[in-house]
Amino acid sequence: MVVDSLLISPASPRGWEQKCEECDDLFHSSAWQRVLSEGFRCSSVYLWNAQIKTGCALPVFPKGPVRIGYLGFPAGGGIGSLAAPASIVEALSGLSFGRHIDAIRVPISGFGPPALAQHRAVSVPETAIVDLPNWEAESLPSAIHRNLKKFERSELELRACDDADRDAECYHRLYLATIERHRGRRRYNRGYFRALLALSLTSDRLRCTGAYAGNKLAAFLVAASSGRTVFYLHGASHPRYTQARPSDALFQNAILWAKKIGAEQFNMMASPASQPGLVRFKEKWGGTTRQHRTCTIPVSWIWKLAAPLLGLRPRNAEQLFPR
Repeated sequence: MVVDSLLISPASPRGWEQKCEECDDLFHSSAWQRVLSEGFRCSSVYLWNAQIKTGCALPVFPKGPVRIGYLGFPAGGGIGSLAAPASIVEALSGLSFGRHIDAIRVPISGFGPPALAQHRAVSVPETAIVDLPNWEAESLPSAIHRNLKKFERSELELRACDDADRDAECYHRLYLATIERHRGRRRYNRGYFRALLALSLTSDRLRCTGAYAGNKLAAFLVAASSGRTVFYLHGASHPRYTQARPSDALFQNAILWAKKIGAEQFNMMASPASQPGLVRFKEKWGGTTRQHRTCTIPVSWIWKLAAPLLGLRPRNAEQLFPR
């Protein structure tokens, strides 16, 4: 379907993958859409503006009787950019997707240009190292240096994933335990972690690193490079190994990797407003915190009818993301 130069397709259009490769973009690639499909049983729609020759992937997640599209999940933006093309975003509110999509959520990074100021949005803190090329480990607080020394003296060692089937179970189990410990909401299943780890074995844009005591997973961190930014996607740790500070070692490892590949930013993503301690932890690494906004654009009458009844009009960050 083509509407005002906007091509809407269930398959990536001609030139899509080439554009993603040119922009070093992971989150809009077909490979990333397959990770989401395997993890959430969602489908993706591809939006392409032929005039400006760029676009956005729109994975669509089922939630009860409605279907919600997330523009550029998880970071938002368009191919190679933290900001989705205005021509595409402006067209969304006027489109009808029939029974396929009921609402579209547009994540707007605090580290990209402002957008959709006219729409109501849920805001949460987002933290990033904005000048990564000039970031130096020597300038970190002394407490972090002490923690890194503790890790060096411990029995733990860092290892990249080398077997997706074996490691998926360990990553997922540790993720669930960490979520329960912090009273969070389970969003990611074992299938998602298996697809994520499998992609990391074939893509140099995705880095899945674990801290191990022998064969026991003590902590892990997942980072992804998309565009000019490296994003911290997931992290978890076992309380038994807290004194060895594996999370600090994994964070430094990810930031140094981001610097090595020439990223301009290291984005630690949004944090729940209810966890100020998490924001402070991110800021210790040299991060700056701004407000991340997410707008919801209804595109069907079903959403307007069902959203209030099902509690789908988000009031906080915990309600914004697919389960």
